Amino acid sequence: MDYDADGIDDVITGSIYEDVYLFRGLGDGKFAKAELLKDKNGKPLEGGYCCTTELLDMDSDGDLDLVCATRIGKVTWRENVGTRSSPKFASEAQSLPMEKGAASIEGFNATYADWDGDGRRDLVVGSGRGHVVWHRNVGADDKPKFSSGRKLLSDSGFQEIREGDVPATHGGRAKVHLVDYDNDGLLDVLLGDFTSCTYNTRPPLTDEEMEEKAVLEKELKETGDKTYYAEVNRLNKLYWAAKKAGKPEEVKKIKAMQAEQRRPLDELYRKLRPFRTTGSKAHGWVWFYRQLPKSDRGLAVAVLSVEPASRTPEVTLRALTSHTTVAPGQEFQVAISFQVADGWHIYGAEKGGSYLPTRIEWTLPAGTTLKNVQWPEPLAIENGDDVQPTYEGTAMVLATILVSRDAGPDAKLKLAADVSWQVCTESICKSGRAKIKTGVVVGKSVRRESASTDIE
Repeated sequence: MDYDADGIDDVITGSIYEDVYLFRGLGDGKFAKAELLKDKNGKPLEGGYCCTTELLDMDSDGDLDLVCATRIGKVTWRENVGTRSSPKFASEAQSLPMEKGAASIEGFNATYADWDGDGRRDLVVGSGRGHVVWHRNVGADDKPKFSSGRKLLSDSGFQEIREGDVPATHGGRAKVHLVDYDNDGLLDVLLGDFTSCTYNTRPPLTDEEMEEKAVLEKELKETGDKTYYAEVNRLNKLYWAAKKAGKPEEVKKIKAMQAEQRRPLDELYRKLRPFRTTGSKAHGWVWFYRQLPKSDRGLAVAVLSVEPASRTPEVTLRALTSHTTVAPGQEFQVAISFQVADGWHIYGAEKGGSYLPTRIEWTLPAGTTLKNVQWPEPLAIENGDDVQPTYEGTAMVLATILVSRDAGPDAKLKLAADVSWQVCTESICKSGRAKIKTGVVVGKSVRRESASTDIE
């Protein structure tokens, strides 16, 4: 972003220790050394723990104000009391403007973009636990007021994975960026995360080693008691007070005290290290979440509310048409939703040598044609030389059907599909089969409000 209106993009970034830094652009992709940003009184800006930053005109005065999101705490903003080309920020941060009744916003990072296409930039925030929330801008683009949050992505939960594995979904510490990634005219979510994986570091402990480890762990527990952590908290408060007051020598002195206080525990941890049989590594992934067109998105939600067309302990199958009435020559969609129980998975439609693919075979009225079938992106699992496309949780398949131009008014178009699948855990597999029956009426096009399906 162009921090000082000189026509060259700059980089502004937060940090783990609340500081905010500016890297001024020099052109040709080069940047100056980091510059610590200060408020109008010359004190370092405090963006919050692990803060991320955005520049946005919050008060319709033509300059850019500073917005900070933090790993713990509220999203705040500081007014630019300088000018567009020479920013100066207020010494006090304030909460974001909210519509009446909406609570203040919390989030791991904040990004501004027109998520719903109404011409006003909204606020989308990630979180430490992994969920992503959209706050619609109900004010003006250059003087926003935000609504209560609507969750776009749910908490991912903690995933235990082994080194080399690919997680099934994104992890925590979600950092989001909104961009039309697939060039379909809708903004999508690019999400960077934090995950960890485990790996074996050595063979299992012997009996003698387990006894030695138990002695060290007991000493560790006795050393790191409540008194120890009370001193940790006291020194942390002194550290942040000295940093806020702008006393670098005092900060240096307190950091030395903290290091000395940690020394006994650090020594015990060093002695325990050879007894660890597993280790962990931090890893980050970037995830692409496509925003569905409103019609598809509504159908994806609506299909989950209808009665199951088929239910087994492992797989629940539902189906729903996008319309109750369709015009001759019109396209409409049929959503088929697979809900797979925890610990199980089904396979994609592609043939493979080590699994049975999921099949949907349609029986349609004369003149009605199946235009295309959209399957969600599967999770690819390697099995020897074979790569298995799998689905866990909920997966929706969307079939687009074209009505004949010669279809007569009030004609009932009966649709049927034979659905078969193989559902597996790591150790066992089962086969499933169901027949879905549904339909639409030819007439004036009417998008569906609710529906049910018949099964055999």
